[in-house]
This record gives sequence, C-alpha cells and structure tokens, in this order.
Amino acid sequence: MADTPVLIRLLYSPILGLLMLAGAAYLIVEQNQFRASAAAVEGEVIELIKTSTQDHDDVLLPKVRYVDKDGQEKIFIADNEGFIIGYHAGQTVSVLYSEDGSDARLDDFTSVWAIPAITGSMGLLFTGFGFMLMRSRRTTEAETS
Repeated sequence: MADTPVLIRLLYSPILGLLMLAGAAYLIVEQNQFRASAAAVEGEVIELIKTSTQDHDDVLLPKVRYVDKDGQEKIFIADNEGFIIGYHAGQTVSVLYSEDGSDARLDDFTSVWAIPAITGSMGLLFTGFGFMLMRSRRTTEAETS
C-alpha cells in the first residue's frame, strides 16, 4: 500500500465520504438559513426554458413569475441546484425569495432537498466503505506480521 498513489489511497479511506458529509451539512445549513429569512409566495410557471448542461444534455428549466410583498412582479429561472422535474407552463408553484430580492427559489421537496440527500447518502456510503477497508487492511497487516 506504500507505493499506491495518494489519490487512490484517498478513495480507499473515509476522507472522501467525510468531505461529502461535510458538503451535505453545508448545503442543509445554507438551505435552512435561506428558508428562515425568505418570504413565501405563490408563483406561476410561465414557460420552460430549454438549456444544455455541461454534459450537453438538454434540460427544461421553469421560468417563474411571482409578486413580492411590495406588489412588484418578479421573474426568475429556476436553476439546476436541485432536481427540477415535472413542471409545465401555467402551473402554480411555491416560491421562496429573499427580502432584498436577490434570490428566489422553488419551494418543493425535490428542488430543495434532493442534492443534500444524495450527497449525504453517498457520503455515508463512502465513509462506511472507507472505514471497512481500513479495518480489513489492519486485519490483513496484523495477520501477515
């Protein structure tokens, strides 16, 4: 194992999983902070915007119109921070927006929690797998000594 490249050793240790868990925790904290200070309103999907991902896959992002507490009409395109699926033009949606108007997000379970849940689940798997490999390596080293 001493001549194994550092990157490979990282993959076989719990460090990668712990980093993913830390990332999931950050996403959850950030989302909860936004939700605590955001205003909630109903909005309407006015159209679906076709765009391409970095992998050159086409996705449809909802363009949403809502009216803020001051009566100002605002429009935003829900980005792909989460899983944006199942929307259609004319659909009523829940919107959370920051008081200063700099940020607006869809307020549904998959848009909000899918990425933290997937990242956290993968973090748990990688962490558990890493600790199991560390334990088996120690057992193997003890048996060969």
